[in-house]
Amino acid sequence: MSKEKWAKRVPFIMLGIVFVIAFPWLVASHYWLKEGSLLRFLGDTVGGAFLAAAIVGLTTDLAIRLNWLREVFGVAFGYTLAPELRGHVNWMFQIPCLSTTHEETIEVIPIDGTNLVRVKNTIHRTTKNITNKTQPVNVGTACEEWFLHRTEHSLIKHFSLSYKGNLYTTMDESIRIKRVDKGWITDAPSINIGEGESFDVVFAIEEVLPANGVYYVLQGGAATFQPRIKVTVPESFESPKPAFVNGEQGEVEVIGPGYYKFTGILLPLQPIVVRWFRKSDLATWGNDG
Repeated sequence: MSKEKWAKRVPFIMLGIVFVIAFPWLVASHYWLKEGSLLRFLGDTVGGAFLAAAIVGLTTDLAIRLNWLREVFGVAFGYTLAPELRGHVNWMFQIPCLSTTHEETIEVIPIDGTNLVRVKNTIHRTTKNITNKTQPVNVGTACEEWFLHRTEHSLIKHFSLSYKGNLYTTMDESIRIKRVDKGWITDAPSINIGEGESFDVVFAIEEVLPANGVYYVLQGGAATFQPRIKVTVPESFESPKPAFVNGEQGEVEVIGPGYYKFTGILLPLQPIVVRWFRKSDLATWGNDG
C-alpha cells in the first residue's frame, strides 16, 4: 500500500483505537466502580467524552469520504433560502476545483501619440481538484480585440499547461493560438484531474485599452483562494487599489508597492477590477464647467 493511502487511513485507524479503548472503559467504570466515587465520575465523564468523540469522528470521516456531508449540508442550507437562490447554492456546492495559487502581474504601458495603453498581463495559477472524483477540465484562455487602433492589437503571447510531469505549451505548438472574430483563443487539451491532484497554468496576454481605463481580471471556471495581483503603471499614471466585483468575500491587503492580496475566496468567473488614470486628466477632471 502506498504512503499516500496509509496517510489517509491513519486518522481513521486512530479514531478506531480510541473507540476500542473508550467503550470498555465506560462499561467497566459504570458497572464495576462504586457510584458517587471520583473514579466512577472520571470513568463516566472522560470515557463518555472519548467515546462520543470517536463516534463523531468516525461517522464524519466516513461521510466526507462518501461525499454525504457535502450533499446533506447543501440541501439543508438550500432550504433556508428563498427558492430563487437555491439553484445558486447548489451550483456553489458543485464547484469541482479550487485555484490554490493565483499570481498575476499587470503592466500598463502608454502608446506614444495616442490616448491608448498596452496592458500586459501575466498569470500563474495552480488549480486543485477538491472533489473525491476524477474531473474533466478544459484549460485555456482568451483575449479580446477592442479595435481601438489600426496597427496596435491584442494578442496571446504565451500559454503553458503542466500536469503530471507533462508540459503543453505554445512554444512547441502542442497548444495552438487561434484567431476568432473578436480576438484570440487557445485550444489547450482537455485533461482528467484525479482526486486531490493539481495542475499549473502560466500565460501572458496583451490588450490595447483606453489611457483612462479599466481591466476585469476573470478567475476562470475555478474558485480562487487569496489571489495576488501586482499592478505597475508609469509615474504619470495612477492606479487605485483593485476591488472585488459583486461581493464582499474578503478584503484587499497591500503587501507591497502596487502589490495586493485578496484575503477571501473568489467564485468562478467573479472578476477583480483594476483601474488606471492619467494624473493630468485627474487634475483637470471636473474643472471644465
